[in-house]
Formats: sequence, C-alpha cells, structure tokens
Amino acid sequence: MDEVFNYVTQFHTFIMGYKDFITAMFECGGSVAVSVCIRKLHIDKMVRGVDWKYLAYYMTWTGWNLLYYPSFDQWYSFSATCSMLLVNSIWMTQMIYYNARERRGAVSKV
Repeated sequence: MDEVFNYVTQFHTFIMGYKDFITAMFECGGSVAVSVCIRKLHIDKMVRGVDWKYLAYYMTWTGWNLLYYPSFDQWYSFSATCSMLLVNSIWMTQMIYYNARERRGAVSKV
C-alpha cells in the first residue's frame, strides 16, 4: 500500500510541477508582450488606446498571484509573476507620466 501511495505522490508532484512550468511560460510570455508595449510607448511618448486603470486591475491580479503561487509551491510561476509585476509597473508608470505630460501641453497631439 505504501508503494501505491508513494507512486501517486510522485505522480502528483510531477503533474503539479508540469502545470507550474506551463503557467510560468504564460506569465513570461505576458512579460515579453508588455515589454514590447513599453518600448512602443517610449518611442511614441503618447498613450493611445490603453487606459492605465485596466492595467491596474491586472497588476492587482498579479499581486494576488504573488501570494497564491507560493502557497502551492509553484515557484516557477512565482518567479515569472515577479517579472510580470516589474514590467507592468514600468508600463503603468510610463502611462501616467506621458498622460500627465500631455495634459500639461508638453506634447503636441497627432
């Protein structure tokens, strides 16, 4: 009976690790996508089509994931979520800065 229990435990650990890795890859993909947005906003220096409030919602979700993943020993996902939080923070800071700059009239509208 102990052999069966050990097998099931090892299988469960393998499956959870596999799911953790896949989730981490999605989080990393999101980080890469947001990095492209950061670069584009840096070049354009004007926010169009994206509202920082929606990004704030996803940042809240990312913050929740930072609490959630460790509770299930999902350390790959936790690490990837840290990168997602970093790039989202940079992007939101850029949005707030360029919106404020535009309101002050520092940038001509296209």
